[in-house]
Amino acid sequence: MWLRFARRGTLPRALFVEPTTAARAVPRRLTTESASSLSSTPTATGAPVPASVGEAGRTVAAASGAIHRKSTDAYGRRVKQAIGLALVGLGSYWVYDNVGTPEKTARFMMAQVQHAGSDESRASLLSALQMATATSDALKEGIIVSDGLSTLAPMLSSEDVELKRLSAAIVMDVSQYSSLAAEVASTPGLLPAVINNISDPHKEVAMNSLLALTILCGASVGNKLAAFDAGAIPRLTAAVRHPDLDIAHVACTTIGSIVKAFPDPDRLARSLDKKQRQSIVAAISQLGQSYVQQGNRSAAIDAFETSLTLDGTNPNIHNALGQLYQMDGNLAAANNAFREAIKYAPGLLEAQYNLAVNLTTHGSRADMLEAVKRMSDAIPMIDPSHPNKFDLMFLLGRTLDRLDRVSEACRVYRDIIRASPGLWRAHLALGRLLLKLDDTSGALKALRKAALLQPHDSQAQYQLALCLYRTGQLKEAADACDRALSLAVDDSGMQNAHLLRGKLYAQDGDWARALHEFTQLARLRADHADSHYQVARALQHLGRHAEADDKLCDVLDCWTRQLAALSPAARARYFTTHAADARVLDLIGERRAAPGASPNLARKYDAFRATQQS
Repeated sequence: MWLRFARRGTLPRALFVEPTTAARAVPRRLTTESASSLSSTPTATGAPVPASVGEAGRTVAAASGAIHRKSTDAYGRRVKQAIGLALVGLGSYWVYDNVGTPEKTARFMMAQVQHAGSDESRASLLSALQMATATSDALKEGIIVSDGLSTLAPMLSSEDVELKRLSAAIVMDVSQYSSLAAEVASTPGLLPAVINNISDPHKEVAMNSLLALTILCGASVGNKLAAFDAGAIPRLTAAVRHPDLDIAHVACTTIGSIVKAFPDPDRLARSLDKKQRQSIVAAISQLGQSYVQQGNRSAAIDAFETSLTLDGTNPNIHNALGQLYQMDGNLAAANNAFREAIKYAPGLLEAQYNLAVNLTTHGSRADMLEAVKRMSDAIPMIDPSHPNKFDLMFLLGRTLDRLDRVSEACRVYRDIIRASPGLWRAHLALGRLLLKLDDTSGALKALRKAALLQPHDSQAQYQLALCLYRTGQLKEAADACDRALSLAVDDSGMQNAHLLRGKLYAQDGDWARALHEFTQLARLRADHADSHYQVARALQHLGRHAEADDKLCDVLDCWTRQLAALSPAARARYFTTHAADARVLDLIGERRAAPGASPNLARKYDAFRATQQS
């Protein structure tokens, strides 16, 4: 029946009336007194049936009377109460079909609730009313206009769980009608009762109360102040620690609805001493961490943002938020959060590292320069015993290398070695950079140390092989390169090792093995012209000229694709700035002019040169 009322947009009119007009507004023999008797101990003889109910109503009433005469146990009383409530509903329905307004509907129903003789009867009436308020804004307004909330307020403090649950649900439904929020909060005794029920042991009562308070505090500044003055924060803090995460999360959201955009921040600060504030922040942050562990990032973000409204200078919360934003792909928000964390704690290694990673991985050159400055300033402030301090120093060294500030990067790695001489990665990084600076003596010393400390690392062995090759120690270089290739778990990272080993075989005149290494290189680095040229060179030395010409065609194809991606100006000066490629192009030209060159090579070479000249 209530759903039919909701579909019409207005619930039964004339059901809620002024006491003085009750007899005139309801069916002729259904007065407030008779409704009261129906709600308390319904009987067939004491409950006149509206004429519109007809024979069916008299049959129900007669059956009720028979039950009353035959049984006085609790079960019989509950059956009779249900029948009496059904008669009230039938009478309400008859009245709705004639005349009515939402206000009168609400007034009538609240009159029945007030005069019901038992909590069970009240609960049944409230259940019907709650079903209607969930779908009808008209009835919500009717409850406000008819002062129905004054009837509900005492029931929020009832000993009966069902009355509290239903009353809280109706208050929550009415609160969702934004224009009524102020009236809800101003009802005498209602807001304190809602706040008190936050700690109710029954989950539905607590949840309905929390949701109602959240909606009310989010609706207006006045409601925030009223809830704060009524002592909501201490109860909500306790609820945040509730073992049920549903209650804990909503309590956290409710705190946020109060403290976010609080109209008087100084008052908020004065009312909570440092210990209280820390307790609230710790509870909410702990909830946020539990959501992080569950993978519920949106709930975790909401919790940490709420914490910041109470403790905006907490660097750990800013850092945690930054990490969550980063996981969501919002790098701009993440970087801002990390910067805030660093502002309040310059020595917070985690925030410094997280920001530097973002700036150096996803940022521009300007971002990398900012990262270098931040890391350089932060490293002296970090506890030397911090286990992750070296991670930040390694990141600084890599960033300086990318910025072509190689000498500065070397100084960083030397600082790491002084602090931890057994850290083989620092020796490896230093040796690689010294090779860049053509300091082969210093590089060889560092790389031998790295290979000694970690003999099973393929990159340490490869860098040592490269340094030995450049110093002319070819036999040792070949042995180190073989160790590097045998240690590699993933061959895709060993392109340079294949190139070096091929060159070493070529210097020994073993072109068959050199061809094998160069073929592996071309497989791993198919988009590089030099890879195909090395294969062609080995094939030429083996006398397989036709195959060599085909690989030279692959070289020209690689250049064609590479140059197509460049600007016209960059294309025009490419072979001027890439001397090695220019030398290879000349060698291909010599082969094109040689007797026996394949027609395909001649055609591709001529077309490529024509494109270059145009």
